[in-house]
This record gives sequence, C-alpha cells and structure tokens, in this order.
Amino acid sequence: MIRFVKKKFFITGIFLLCVTKNLVAGINLDSLKNKLTKTPTDSVSVVKQLKSMEKFGADQREALVITGKWAIKQATNLKSDYLRMMGNQFTGNAYLRSEMFVEASIYLTEALKIAEKKKFIAEQVDILRLLGSIYSTNKQEPKAIEYLKRCIDLCKKNHMEAMLGKTYFQLASMQANLAKKYDHKNDSAVYYSKLGLPLILKQKDTASIIKAYALLAQNFSYNGMYDSSIHYLNQADKLITSARYDELRMTHLFFKASVLYDQKKYSETIKIFEKTLPLTKKFNSPSLQRMCYKNMAFAYEELKDYANAFKYSQMYINLHDSIVSTENFAKAADIQNKYEREKKGKEILRLNNERQINRLELDAANQKQEQLTMFLVSAVIVLLVLVALAILLFKNIQERKKAYIQLQVKSDEVHRQTLQLAKQERLIAQFQSQMNPHFVFNALHNIQGLVITNEDRKATQQIQSLAQLMRKTFTNAEKEDITIEEEISYLNKYIEFELAARDKKINFEIRAGHDVENIQVPPMMIQPFIENSIKHAELDKVNNPFIQVVIQIENEFLKITVNDNGTGIKKRENSYDKLSHSMTVIKSRIELLFLGKQNQPDELFMVKTMPEIEAGTSISFYLPLVYSY
Repeated sequence: MIRFVKKKFFITGIFLLCVTKNLVAGINLDSLKNKLTKTPTDSVSVVKQLKSMEKFGADQREALVITGKWAIKQATNLKSDYLRMMGNQFTGNAYLRSEMFVEASIYLTEALKIAEKKKFIAEQVDILRLLGSIYSTNKQEPKAIEYLKRCIDLCKKNHMEAMLGKTYFQLASMQANLAKKYDHKNDSAVYYSKLGLPLILKQKDTASIIKAYALLAQNFSYNGMYDSSIHYLNQADKLITSARYDELRMTHLFFKASVLYDQKKYSETIKIFEKTLPLTKKFNSPSLQRMCYKNMAFAYEELKDYANAFKYSQMYINLHDSIVSTENFAKAADIQNKYEREKKGKEILRLNNERQINRLELDAANQKQEQLTMFLVSAVIVLLVLVALAILLFKNIQERKKAYIQLQVKSDEVHRQTLQLAKQERLIAQFQSQMNPHFVFNALHNIQGLVITNEDRKATQQIQSLAQLMRKTFTNAEKEDITIEEEISYLNKYIEFELAARDKKINFEIRAGHDVENIQVPPMMIQPFIENSIKHAELDKVNNPFIQVVIQIENEFLKITVNDNGTGIKKRENSYDKLSHSMTVIKSRIELLFLGKQNQPDELFMVKTMPEIEAGTSISFYLPLVYSY
C-alpha cells in the first residue's frame, strides 16, 4: 500500500481561484465565431459581448478564449488601450478558470502592463490579486506576496477599502502557506486576517464575509486553536443558506473537513469530504478534487480501512497525472514566453522577406507607368491634403466655439452658486451672532431671579453650569463638524442648565442607535429647536411635558427629529416671527450642506404642529452622512 507523508493540507490558493458563476449550457463554437463576425466592432459592442460571456463556466474555456482574443483584435483596430487591457484580462481569466496557469499568466501580465501604463487603478488591483493567486497556487509564495503587497499599497493610496480587506486575507493565506512550508507559526497570517476582517464586515458582502471566516478558521486551525477555528466556520455556516453560494460551500466544506482531521475526527472528516466531491466536479475544480481524494485516503488509513485508503490513493494519483505539475510552472512559463517571442520574430522575418520580393517585382513591372502617373498622384495628394487641412480647420473652429459656449455657461453657473453661497453664509453668520447673546441674556436673567429670591446655592450652580456650557459652545463654534457623541453631550448639558431654573420638570430624551456612531454633524443644528420647545411650547400648561430628540439613519441620510407635547405653534403670537426666522436660517444651512450633491431627500425640512398631529410640534430635517474616519 502506498503511504503518503502526512502533513497539513489546507490549500488556500484553490480557494482564491474559485469561480463565482454557475455553469450553463455549452456553446456551439462555430455559431459563436459566426456571431462574432457579425458583431459591430465599436467599443460599446465589444464590452457588451465580453459582459455577456461572463456567465459561462470553466467548461466553456474555448468559447471564452475565442471571445477574449476577438476582443483584443478589435481593441487593436480601434487603438483602445482600455479595451486591449480588458481583452487580455478576460482571456487570462478564461485560462485561469481552467487552471491553465502558464497561458493565464501570459495574458494577465500583458493586461497589467497596460493598466500600469495608463493608470487604470481598479484594474491594476484586480490583476495583481489574480497573479498573486496563480503564483501562490504554484508554490511560489515570495512572488505571490510581492504582487499582493503592491496591491495593498494601491488600495491604501486610493482608499479602496473593500479590495484592501480582500487582499489582506489573500496575503494572510500566502503567509500561512509559507508558515506551513517551513513549519513555523503563522502569526503573520493571523495578523493580516485580523486587519482584513473589519473591512470585509463593513462592506456587508455575504460572499466575501464567508471567505473571510473560512480563511480565519484556517489560520487558527494551523496554530492549533481549534475552538476559534470551529467558531468562524460556524459563523460561515449561518451565511451559506442558498444554492447561489454552492461554490463557496465547496471550499468551506473542504476547510471544515481539514479542521476535523486535525482534531482526529476521521469519520466526520470523511463524511464532509463526500459532500465536497460532487461540488468539485460541478464547478470543475480538479485541484481541490485531487486534495479531497488524498485526504480521504489519509483518513481511511487512520481508521485502518486500508481498502478505501488504497482506492482513494489511486484516484488521487490518476487525477494528479492529468494536472500540470506546479514544480515546473515557472520553467514552463519561461519556455512559453521564449517560444512566443521566437514565433513572432520568425513571422516578422517572413513578412519582411515577402514584402521585399513583392516590392522588387512591382518595381520592375511598373517602372514605366510610374513616370506617367507620378504627376497625377502628386496632384491628387496635394489636393487631399488641402481638403483635409480645411476640414480640420473648420472642425477646430467649431469645437472652440462650442467649448467657449460651454465655458460661458459654466462660468455663469459658478457665479450664481458663488452668490448663493455668500448669501447663505451671511444668513448663518447673522443668526449665530444673534443666537449666542440672546441665550446668554436669558441665562443671566434666570440667574438674577435666583439671586433675588436668595437661592444663592442654586444660583452658584447655575453660574458654574453656564460657564461650562459657554466654554463648550465657543469650542464647538470653531469647528465645522462635531461627532454625534459631542453633540449629545452638549445637548444634555444645555437641557440640564435650562431645567434647573424651572419648577415644573420636563422629561428630556435622546434616542440614537449604534449605527450613528462616528457620524459628524455641524454644531448648533439641534439646540435651537430644543430652546424653541422650552421657550414657546408652553410645556408648563400640559401634563407630563416632554421633549424628545430622535437621531437615525434613513435612506443613506442622517434624519433628526425634535418632538414636544406642548400647545403647538400659534401663528398669531409675537414669538412666531422669531421662531419662523430661526427655522428659516437652519433650513438655509441644511440647503447649503446639500448644495451640489446629486443624491438628496425629497424634502429637507419638515414642520408638523396641531391640529395636523395629535399634540405639540414635530420638526424633522435631514443632513448628509459624514463619518469621522
């Protein structure tokens, strides 16, 4: 019986090379070629054709390669670097999905050269990750890590958090491979996994989260932390609930079986591998299928079931012989590159020889005719050049005229917006300059009343609270934005000060969910409405008076609502004009915050009062979502 050398058998590269599309019915290659000859060769049609082929699986490699090479040819004719990069990337992916690594690396390397030259950042990130996967799968971890670190630098520089999280996990798997290869602890793998997990969870992409949990489970298992490993595998189990995650379920089951093997639960290991094998065939993953056979042979051998151990050992060997040897990958790639260069060189030499022979024959046959037609040809060329220059001149004049008109329109729009901004800033400055003295006057008036009534202790406490409140007000006034936590602290301090001088208590409540943490708001946007409720809502005339502030995220905006159960807004009272003025200025501030933004709520500012609502007044307004990181 053949005995295999036992070792850890997590195959991270296989996980990263899995395809995310389901297999579909086969394609007739002749029909495809016929269709491509009839497809328009403009950029939009080429991109559309590439997109339409993305749904096909690895078993349709020939069709995908034909389409990719057709796109490269059209891109060359159109002189479009972006299309040429897309065509090479598409073709490289087609080979990669069938685990033809040499061909895949050739086309992906060409795509990367174009992306780097033309500064296509997002495409550079994708291609670097794919190349890292190829070299990782073929046991060339240092080269894979080099590509992934370049990818991480690009993601950090361009604030691409989603791709940064995925790349951290990919780098973690590379470090795990190296640790396994040299029998070291994979502390680096755990470190990069922990860096990537918050970024992955933040994107709320179920597929990416499943992959992240699986890789974390792998790293903890390698360090012998099986409880942590099983915890993350169970977390992934909760997310894999539909058939569209079957391909992720395949690699997830493989990892889970591997952890159980490490725990010497061989019977459970075999059961899970038996569930994994049909998926490896469905998604055409021979490398993963081969590893299932190998590890099932190990498990049966541990159970002393030598018949099944021998059976799966033979299945592993047969499949292994049909897969390109990873140890020869680098050499094969180098040979392939040299062959392609030599083939191109021979083709160029052949074409040059043919052109030279044809030129000599043509010169001999047309020597007499050249002298007769030279004058006519020259005249025609000169005429064509003059016509072309006239057309170019006319087109240039038209384009300059059009550009001037567009520039004038934009200039008028900028001027209009500048005037609007200046007007809004004057209104805000006017309101803020009035608001602070008005508030201080009222506060001092209340303290004066406490002194007159000999409530010295209470007056002293109010003076101390006023000093703290004014210090906080002046500090916030110097900032464009403050955090929700700072705003809530300020509002609580303000209401505590206001209610201390009142005989009748008012219930004050602020409701803010965990999802509004780390959000910033402009200062003094909520306090005026609370002050209006205290000063003008006549809360002392109602039972159980209350003021409620609700802060929540709604439709990608921050919504703030201030409710009270007072007597409502009475338009005949003198205070209404002041109240209306403050609302108008706050509304202007809100419109200023949304100025120039395409995504806006249907209504920025809303006021509801009796009898439209049952009691009191409700004021709601929206602010853009601004995070502190």
